[in-house]
Amino acid sequence: MMIGTKLVQSINWGDFDTIKKHIKESNVNSKTEEGLTALMRVCSLATTSVESVRYLLKIGADPNLAQTSHPHSTALHHLCKNSCDLETIKTLLAAGANPNLKESETHCLPLHFLCSNQKVKIEKIQLFLKTKDIDINCETHLKSTPLHLLCNNQFSDIYCIQLLLNFGADPKLIDSHKQQTAFHIFCQNHPKLKKAIFQNFITSGTLLNHRDANGMTPLFILTNSTIKKKGLITFLLEKGANPSLSDNKGVTPLINANNKNNQIAIREIKEFVSKKSKKNKSKFSRSRSIPIKPTKYTIELINNSGNNNNNKNQNKNISSNDSISSSSSSSSEKNDKDEVKPKHTPKKNKSKEKKRKKSKSQLQSPVRSTKIKLEKNYTTDPIRRKKLFKSGSSKILRTILEFDQNEMFNQSPILQKNATNSTRFHEIPRDHLTIIQKIGEGSSKKVYKGKWLGNVVAISKLKQSNKFDTEQINSFMQEFLVLCSLRNPNILTFYGACTETQPLLFVTEYCNGGDLYTKLQKNIKISKKKKIQIALQISRGVHYLHSNNLVHRDLKSPNILLDHQSNIKIIDFGLAKTINSSRNVQNNTIVGTPRWMAPELLRGEQNYTNKIDIYSLGIILWEISKREIPFKEINPFQFSIIVGIKKQRPEIQENDLFYELITMCWDHDPENRPNIQSIINHLENLL
Repeated sequence: MMIGTKLVQSINWGDFDTIKKHIKESNVNSKTEEGLTALMRVCSLATTSVESVRYLLKIGADPNLAQTSHPHSTALHHLCKNSCDLETIKTLLAAGANPNLKESETHCLPLHFLCSNQKVKIEKIQLFLKTKDIDINCETHLKSTPLHLLCNNQFSDIYCIQLLLNFGADPKLIDSHKQQTAFHIFCQNHPKLKKAIFQNFITSGTLLNHRDANGMTPLFILTNSTIKKKGLITFLLEKGANPSLSDNKGVTPLINANNKNNQIAIREIKEFVSKKSKKNKSKFSRSRSIPIKPTKYTIELINNSGNNNNNKNQNKNISSNDSISSSSSSSSEKNDKDEVKPKHTPKKNKSKEKKRKKSKSQLQSPVRSTKIKLEKNYTTDPIRRKKLFKSGSSKILRTILEFDQNEMFNQSPILQKNATNSTRFHEIPRDHLTIIQKIGEGSSKKVYKGKWLGNVVAISKLKQSNKFDTEQINSFMQEFLVLCSLRNPNILTFYGACTETQPLLFVTEYCNGGDLYTKLQKNIKISKKKKIQIALQISRGVHYLHSNNLVHRDLKSPNILLDHQSNIKIIDFGLAKTINSSRNVQNNTIVGTPRWMAPELLRGEQNYTNKIDIYSLGIILWEISKREIPFKEINPFQFSIIVGIKKQRPEIQENDLFYELITMCWDHDPENRPNIQSIINHLENLL
């Protein structure tokens, strides 16, 4: 017998008196058109009346009847999905409700729904565990167990998880959706991470080094989020978590922590690796965050311009087939009194060691044998700096950094905020790096594709030539400083550097998608939506720079890379400058690439603002829209007249993508160009 439609409409299922009036023994197990009995209907309410449930059971309601239609749930399923009322659960189980009945398609038990309900409590779970033969490791159609769902429930109490583990829930079981164990999910979603729970999982046999569908281990997942509680990463490492296991993109937990700016994870992984290397001499040699400090090797890379033999040795250090390693055979290294001595100095060297300690204010040049007196106050004067370079002072790196810090940190919030950390970075042991091939070259550096602990990375090496070039070194070191301090999805990620041996290197993420300039020239289809997304990501990267008082000054399509997922990464910060309170660039010089340079730069004006980046962005938007080379037929020497004075721009039509935005961005008057936030708003409206 079916409960009539009129009866369903007239019954207030939440009112006990109404139910008592209309539901009798004769129709207590009848079903609505949706296949629900009166008991199921009452249990599906947000607030269940235990009084109504007791009445229906008393007059013969069957708690194990399943819903006729999909998903074939019982009253207990409905209750655990909705109100999850403790007394009602107790009443149904006492009346013989079977907790092992599954939904036909999802294969879910009532316990699955209880564990995913935000109203879950330990007392409610205990009621199910007390029943006979409860299948605590029952899997859904996605192979999820109650433990999986409980760990995914941010409202669940950690003691509920402990209860399931202690009762026999198997933490080794893997779901079919993301190939994750319950511990993966717990580390990823649960807000209450504690060592006690970690210990419970480990004691129960969880798979600490199992990699999920994305290649992530529980340790890797922990580095994704900002951990407030110290010691969790260390605990996992001490229990056997492998810090070298990378995800499917080749990213290790340490690199991921660096990308996410997870300082606790970075520190604890480094400390563990350092301790392990001391004890076991493992391949993870000591790798710690240290201040940038001048060493004889960083002096040599500058002073070797007059030493051809050393240059040859240095070139041998970087081979397309070999690891990067410092030369140990150069005569300057053997005789250099500034060389770092081992802790246990042989007796025959004690006199030299004492002599070196007595003359702390003097160091020997790696190139010349004459001693020089160190400067206490550093100078920004180019002539004085050049003398310091040539003298081989061990303070030269500090001089460069002092120059850049004074100039940049005081004007940029992000650099100022990180001022104490900007000269602190991840020192990468040189023997951890392997060169694969050269992939690019800039004015101050050569760039190689390489590997670091199994991860593909980009390695930038300071160019070395026989001619001393202060600007070249300034550019390299300035890019180093800026990258140390920036963290943004659309800015190239900095991993670390090698400063303790020559040549000086820094390591960044590797983008295998190539540069935007090359991509736009290829005969491949790029949808309108994709073009807008590319433009939007570039704009967001520029917004990050401008919001931190930084101007790129060389923004162009060749300086925009794409990673394997076509995400945009802005690169080449060797010319970046800060803006002062009046929004003008400090210590201006005319720099950039003519095709993308703003007219005020081409005219030689010394007073310019971040609107030069807006002009360059306008040219890039034109490239994205037209997929052509800007000013292709114009001689570079003519740009100052044609663009700077005659106001000529690339050809564009009103129906071209970004037409309105482009014309505003390349306006001849910088004041008329939009700010970067306006550009972002415009692009977002186009999506």
